[in-house]
Amino acid sequence: MYLSLYRKYRPSRFSEISGQRGVVEALVGSLRSGRIPHAFLFSGPRGCGKTSAARLLAKRLNCASPAEDGESCGTCVNCEAIQRGGHLDVVEIDGASNRGIEEIRSLKDQVALAPFQAPNKVYIIDEVHMLTEAAFNALLKTLEEPPSRVYFVLATTEPQKVPVTIRSRCVHFPFQRISTEDIKDRISHVVQMEGIEAEDQALWELARSADGALRDALSLLEQAISVGGGMVTTAAMEGILGGFSRESLQRWVRQLREDPPGAFQGLAQIVRGGSNLERISEGLFLLFRDLLFVGRWGEGVLSALGISSSEGAFLLSEAPNWDLGVLEVLCATLSELMPRTRQGMRSDVFVGLLQCGIDGALGRAGSSPPASRAPKAGHEAHRSAMTAPQTVVVAQTEGKPGQIDPSIAVEDKPDTPSEPSLAGSETPKGRPLDGGERFSVFQHLADVNAAVACVAAHCRILVGEEGVHVSVPEDPLISSILSQWRSMDMILDAVRSTLGLPPGELPPGVCEEDPPKEDKDLPSGRWCRMAEPDREGGGDSPGYNDGIREALSWLDGEVLYVRSQGDVGEEEDQQEDYEE
Repeated sequence: MYLSLYRKYRPSRFSEISGQRGVVEALVGSLRSGRIPHAFLFSGPRGCGKTSAARLLAKRLNCASPAEDGESCGTCVNCEAIQRGGHLDVVEIDGASNRGIEEIRSLKDQVALAPFQAPNKVYIIDEVHMLTEAAFNALLKTLEEPPSRVYFVLATTEPQKVPVTIRSRCVHFPFQRISTEDIKDRISHVVQMEGIEAEDQALWELARSADGALRDALSLLEQAISVGGGMVTTAAMEGILGGFSRESLQRWVRQLREDPPGAFQGLAQIVRGGSNLERISEGLFLLFRDLLFVGRWGEGVLSALGISSSEGAFLLSEAPNWDLGVLEVLCATLSELMPRTRQGMRSDVFVGLLQCGIDGALGRAGSSPPASRAPKAGHEAHRSAMTAPQTVVVAQTEGKPGQIDPSIAVEDKPDTPSEPSLAGSETPKGRPLDGGERFSVFQHLADVNAAVACVAAHCRILVGEEGVHVSVPEDPLISSILSQWRSMDMILDAVRSTLGLPPGELPPGVCEEDPPKEDKDLPSGRWCRMAEPDREGGGDSPGYNDGIREALSWLDGEVLYVRSQGDVGEEEDQQEDYEE
């Protein structure tokens, strides 16, 4: 009889469990010390090894000659029977189909019986969260004080649905989603044991598609072997995934930069291939995210991205060709599309929305003429406008570096050249900090003020002859933090420290607007912002101060009526008339 790969290569030792190092160490340590609780709760996503670990625990508890390292021998009668799934004293129960109180009462009657052929009885209840409330109540007393030589292992994908009274009586072991690297290593071992030829890139694609579930990866491997005629190839994986793979998305991203009209046709072709829209949007988001991180921090982040060597080489060659601001807008656009694809969306609507977001991002960077920019509609246009960067200049002052005049508004022109800019190229306002310098600035700020460090990570920092220019997203929270002179002072100190300059050596800033009359006594160097119309003295908005303006920016409101302190309102007039 043919055995599926996920059954054939089920772990037979704790050391063979992939991606669960913490859980394995805790279990083995408990078995070695002899301090074994009578009830375990294994929780985690599907295919991460919960049931396999429960069986290995049952083997170790009933092994005739256990090893000193906490493993079972694997050769005795009990170990072989449990490995086959036919041991009388190891009972596996499906909580989804045996969820009523009658099934639990029957289990309680069996628990009272002595083991048939092994030292201990082990009950493994899978999907335990599916039990009814009455069934949980029936199980409660037995789980709290089970007979001697009886152990319970409860497995679930949703531990929050298990009653607290049950969870408090178990030792909880949370299993994690298996990383792409661990899945790739395991399926590489499987294809080697099976003697199957496999392309390395195809195995990476397969591991990513498994989404952290090793069982799903082995099932996909069987499908890829069938489609590839006994081999695992990239073409076979693209056929399984409907023409969508990381390699195809990389080709499309390069085409998007070199030939935007052709890229639109390529995107439509990928979608028409039958691929899941959610998976496409996730794949594009991860690709643009990787380009953003590599463009910002360089080669050092490749090891943390979970990619193959060929994919890393693509990122290193492609990232310098993209503006970081464009990549940030593309990631924001895809992050909004992903939840909408889960709810259901037509493929042509998905292509249109994504293309509008792409056109808007490229248009802001000057990558296309205004006539070719596609119009945006509704919520997408509003969100895309909210993510457009703004220019703020941090300059050295005579008093406190980076002093700000809060009555002056932010310049609303994006800090991008008219031609497509490279991530590390010179701009009219100066050169951007490279990946290492940005990371050093972030580390310096994190040691001083975590909030400023977080908002600075969303800004683009340029250093030029006129001073330090910071491109700030139009976000109320970021603006509120950076509206304080101390925040700007911290950024200036961090840039000085990173560039190795002593205090006062940064070039002075040049303001693009003269300060208002009431601010003539302020130093000329500060964060340069364009002046708003003087609302004081206009007659229509007395008392329209900075605090009100800040509140309105948060609430997206406007002032309809302003009453002076000495005026009497309509309600007070009515109250006086009533009293008379």
